[in-house]
Formats: sequence, C-alpha cells, structure tokens
Amino acid sequence: MPSWKNVTAERAAEVDYLNETAEALSVSIVFKSADLASAGRISVDGVTVAEAAAPYSGYGPTTFALTAVVPYGSAYRYSGPAPTSWGELGGA
Repeated sequence: MPSWKNVTAERAAEVDYLNETAEALSVSIVFKSADLASAGRISVDGVTVAEAAAPYSGYGPTTFALTAVVPYGSAYRYSGPAPTSWGELGGA
C-alpha cells in the first residue's frame, strides 16, 4: 500500500525528478510566498499544472500547498521559494 514519504531533505527546486515507481505519483509541496515575485509552481513534462503566490506585495507571508499527479514515466519540477515541506505518495 502506498504511503506518504517526506522527501524535503532529498529534493531541491529547479531539478527534474522522474517518476519511475510504475504507478502514478502524487506530490505535495508547501511553501511561503510574500508577493507575486515569489510564486511557486509544479510542472509535469514541462507543463505547469499547479501555481500559487500571494496576490500583491505587502500582503505578508502566506503559506501555500501545491499538489500534482505525476504519471509513470513523467518528470516533474518545482520552481519557487524554498519548500517548508515536500511529500510524495506512491510507489514502493
């Protein structure tokens, strides 16, 4: 049975990660954003599938959670501020 794994220490922004688990992989990334310039996004095979940022400067730090499903054989990438948490569900 798949279980969530905390991979925060093993992952970095701006790096492609290939799903080799033989099944779909769910990804959840939590980050803080203070303005539009610090948007966070997840792309799968080069297509942005999730994106979030504070609505305007001066809004203050806001915590966001992005989620995405990564099909087997696809690659995903997180771009944005340093994540406070990064989890993956799926695979062995």
